[in-house]
Amino acid sequence: MFDKEKSMDWLRTKIEKGKEELAKFSKISKLKLEISTLRKRKDERYKSLGKRAFKMVEEGLLDDPQLVADYDDIIKINQKIEDLELEVKAVKEAKSQFDVSNND
Repeated sequence: MFDKEKSMDWLRTKIEKGKEELAKFSKISKLKLEISTLRKRKDERYKSLGKRAFKMVEEGLLDDPQLVADYDDIIKINQKIEDLELEVKAVKEAKSQFDVSNND
């Protein structure tokens, strides 16, 4: 036979468990968002620190061998980027064999 009281107790228990799970999920989501925000801020500080170290090596204020090696690598990468950008420009400006000339 159907026991209304037991069914209501079961339903109340499930609702309370659902509320607890929702509160737990909400708290975890809030904490993960805060962690993500802090990691982003940390990465921005690392980037800023790296730029300052780069500038200090460039100005001769830092001479740590590893920093100088990293600085040299960055200079080489920048040169490669410039070379590739010039190549892109040259390709864009190159005449196509399909260009029609007015002298024909």
